[in-house]
Amino acid sequence: MAVLHGSQPGEATRIMVVDDHTDRRGRTLEFFRSRGYEVFAARSGLEAIAHIIQHRVDVIIIQGSLPGLSSYETIPIVKKIHPSLRVILTLPADAEPEPHPTEQTDFIHCFLEPIRLEEIERTIREPGVVPRAASP
Repeated sequence: MAVLHGSQPGEATRIMVVDDHTDRRGRTLEFFRSRGYEVFAARSGLEAIAHIIQHRVDVIIIQGSLPGLSSYETIPIVKKIHPSLRVILTLPADAEPEPHPTEQTDFIHCFLEPIRLEEIERTIREPGVVPRAASP
């Protein structure tokens, strides 16, 4: 297994999965945990914001069709809290366009369902996606 580095030396990349579907969220968490990432879960945009206020996260994988506070409303808030946070958006294949222009949501990639977690991992591992801390 490859060593994965978060934004601090010697740390694993920290990924937050925001999805209101329990089974899909669980599969995503287990996939990334089994590959050495440190993972966190949230069922809603508000839960994600509360976690990110208290804890550093490198990447957030957020479902586009969240009930309540939408992903399009959540993303700008979490980016204000942690500007270097990298956002990956997932959308149903038949998603209706949101009233908010996607270019304003500041995500690094958008995946349409059905999602292959290996593709998301390749995106996370691309150079420059997760900033690397300088060695001491």
